[in-house]
Amino acid sequence: MAWRFGRGVVLAILLGGLGCGTAAGDGWQVQFEEARYEVSWGLVPAGIGMFRATPLEDGGVALRAQICSNSFVDAIHSVRDQIYTRAVADGGELRPVYHRVTQIEGGDRKETITQFTGDGRAYVRKRNKTKVVDVPAAVKDTLTAIYAIRRLPLKVGATYRLPLLDGDDLKTLVVPVTGRTEVAGESVLEIYPHTEQADQSKGQDEWTLLLTDDERRIPVRMKLALSFGKLHLKLKKVRTEPRGDDPREMFCDPDVRMPR
Repeated sequence: MAWRFGRGVVLAILLGGLGCGTAAGDGWQVQFEEARYEVSWGLVPAGIGMFRATPLEDGGVALRAQICSNSFVDAIHSVRDQIYTRAVADGGELRPVYHRVTQIEGGDRKETITQFTGDGRAYVRKRNKTKVVDVPAAVKDTLTAIYAIRRLPLKVGATYRLPLLDGDDLKTLVVPVTGRTEVAGESVLEIYPHTEQADQSKGQDEWTLLLTDDERRIPVRMKLALSFGKLHLKLKKVRTEPRGDDPREMFCDPDVRMPR
């Protein structure tokens, strides 16, 4: 259950990064931006999360999402997780090259590393074993999918689909735009993303996402339903200027260093 807590919150935070960076015209113009989130389990504060986009000199981007449980959850089962992707600009899209999931939970460490070769294959290494997965050219990982969603028209009543590699599972990310509502007097789009296995019906990964109804599409609320309750995420602040920090240092726990 604790492992799913960490993975579930990170998935929600990934969609929370929709407001980070910019994409214009036929190419990418990604600017540095860091969004931080307050995470609660029902009414109980559970931790904090972060999404960061950093432009690279080659026109690509480094994407990073982190989650830390708070002291209350640490006493039960600590969570220090990161998802990192390096992607390059390719034909007006971001193509993932390297993807790494690092989970440090309850004192145990697990890592999954994916190399995208660009020739229709992805090499997924987990527990010293490598699996080769055939993937479509437009495949996204859980971080580059964020930018693909940002570029969608997101018209009310429309449903969009993207190929998604989650671990070594090839899925379809389904993005239905169900309507508009108001939050604190501001118009927002209601989106209920979920994943489908390529050969199965609707899967377990689904959440609620409310985005401002403007060109920035900033997330104002997120909710994720898990087996042990509902997790709520709320955007707290956004930073647009880098400070020269070591990117491997966790934003919420300087004693923990990530591989990249």
